[in-house]
Amino acid sequence: MNAEFYLLESGYEVIKTTKYDRTSLAVNRENGDKFYFDVRRKQAPSFRKKTGSWEFGIDVPEYNKYFVSAETGLPFIVFFETGESTGIRYINRDEIGAVGRVWSDEFHFPNGIIFIKVEDTSIWEIGIPFTNYRKIQKIKQEIAERAGKDVKNNNR
Repeated sequence: MNAEFYLLESGYEVIKTTKYDRTSLAVNRENGDKFYFDVRRKQAPSFRKKTGSWEFGIDVPEYNKYFVSAETGLPFIVFFETGESTGIRYINRDEIGAVGRVWSDEFHFPNGIIFIKVEDTSIWEIGIPFTNYRKIQKIKQEIAERAGKDVKNNNR
């Protein structure tokens, strides 16, 4: 699952930036809308017994870096790449403060971590995973070729 591929398939151009740590800029090719984004690569969300829910975690120092781009006035989106087969999860930085749960302890998370329930994120559904894209295109091409050959053979 690749967030940048989803953005490209959705009509955005992705511009790598070094101005802000770990962020890139997405620009809509049709209307020029822009937003900064970060991609958090996760195997899967973690199940938290305390809340009885599946959650993503972001270290507080990393979360604080997301506000550096606030000086531009552009939105900031956090994508969570996981093993999900359809869509990619995301949340607007401004929503994290309302739904996130901060936790810290001196052994595991000395700087703190913000937990975000999976159900508080949305799914970016446009596009398909790049790993499957080539396979699907090849299958479509083979089907079209077979259909063309069948039509030719039936006409004889």
